Amino acid sequence: MLVFLKTSEEALCVPNDTCAWTYTSAIPTVRNISTHWNTTSKKWQVIVNGTDWTGSADTSTLYVNGHAQKTVLQDNAQNYTIFEVTNFRGKTLSNMKVYFDIGTPKDHDTVIDGVSLDLLPRLTDLAIQEGSANSTLLWATV
Repeated sequence: MLVFLKTSEEALCVPNDTCAWTYTSAIPTVRNISTHWNTTSKKWQVIVNGTDWTGSADTSTLYVNGHAQKTVLQDNAQNYTIFEVTNFRGKTLSNMKVYFDIGTPKDHDTVIDGVSLDLLPRLTDLAIQEGSANSTLLWATV
């Protein structure tokens, strides 16, 4: 993202007052994106890796087809964020966007845009007490 600021009109400073400017020397960069099945939560997770992470799990969001996913963990020292797929139906994650506290990370367009991640069906529950007589039909949650 490229931003142009004027020193007058839009960016006025009161005379004899200090103007506070924040400069970010390093912009977060996305290096890769992958999926992981969490056996404890029994949910798919998307892991985004990169460099120069900023913000926190509260300020980072993954959108899949316009729906925000739950941010589980962000480790700025290790430069990764884990998102849990909680708001999605289907088997392919596509049309993904990642946002950090300072906006879209560098290389987002080459690493995430246009990428599709397939989620394989996973058995999460098997109810043997439900179904047909003689257990010829069981209820399975996938």
